Amino acid sequence: MRRSFFCQGISSCAAVAMLVAGAFQPDRAAADCVRTELDTPPRQSFACTPDFVMEREPSASLKIIERAGEAPPRAIELQNGAILIDVVPGSRSTQIRTPEAIAAVRGTVYIVDSRDGETSVFVLEGQVTVTRPGDSSVIAQVNAGEGADVTPETGISVSRWPERRAAALLARFGR
Repeated sequence: MRRSFFCQGISSCAAVAMLVAGAFQPDRAAADCVRTELDTPPRQSFACTPDFVMEREPSASLKIIERAGEAPPRAIELQNGAILIDVVPGSRSTQIRTPEAIAAVRGTVYIVDSRDGETSVFVLEGQVTVTRPGDSSVIAQVNAGEGADVTPETGISVSRWPERRAAALLARFGR
């Protein structure tokens, strides 16, 4: 059975740990998912399977669509804000969906930032595939150290990000 959860603001995300772990069963959530409040800067970390860790900014507005069992989520719909995803290579793919883009990967570390009609995807390790919702004919491969900017007007633009831009995004996650 598929369940999803809308999460806006840190206080309403208490149940996300159970959703990412794959079920609403409280005993499984305690065993399978560890939610940690982080500071400098404030954010939450969800380590929900050995293969999947997500950090979210307090302002991130998202919906998690789970899979059955102990697999990583099927998808995360990000409406606003940024999340950092760390997926172990070889694990099941999780899509990060924004109004402008879909980022998918089976194993890497990357950040998706959705704001003001634009989505940015920055890859720290590995490679991420970025497409546009409803148009899989344009596929961009984004490698470590590169970012993709996606807007309705310009489509997908991949480039090596300047150090200052990458550092500013990474600082939002204490890196």
